[in-house]
Amino acid sequence: MTYRPRTAALPALSCAALALLAGCAGDTAFPSLAPRPIEAIARQSERIVTAPVPVNDSALETQVTALETELQSAASEWSSTAATTRAAVERARGAAVGSEGWIVAQQSVSRLDAIRERTAKVTEALDQLRIDRAQAAKVIDTARLDRIWAASIAQGEAQDTEYAALLAGLKSA
Repeated sequence: MTYRPRTAALPALSCAALALLAGCAGDTAFPSLAPRPIEAIARQSERIVTAPVPVNDSALETQVTALETELQSAASEWSSTAATTRAAVERARGAAVGSEGWIVAQQSVSRLDAIRERTAKVTEALDQLRIDRAQAAKVIDTARLDRIWAASIAQGEAQDTEYAALLAGLKSA
């Protein structure tokens, strides 16, 4: 005997199952696809806020100009003094501590140290200006201040490096 499925009963069973499932749906309302109140609140934070336009501060520009002039003065004085100091340190190499050549070189190195101090004071003043402007209530254009501040940092680091090398060339007392 061979088994043959009853194919005639299958369509009738399918219709009955669909009728039963349709009865489960009832008259329920489907959820709305309109935005919910919470979605409106979330969209409010997406507003684009424009940054305030920085203004020029003439008092700041005056201070920056004065500090830039002092920084340039220290740089040119460093250049001329460093050349004579290098020569004095070279002549003092091998000289005894306290000898004439050593004293001249030591005095020359001390003059460089004073110039380094001027550069450091300019950097400190520029730092303070940057701090004051960062804490100010209004937005101020500080591009020039930042550029001169970076130059003063670089100048100070270069002076520190050269000063240390010249000082290392002298014998200690």
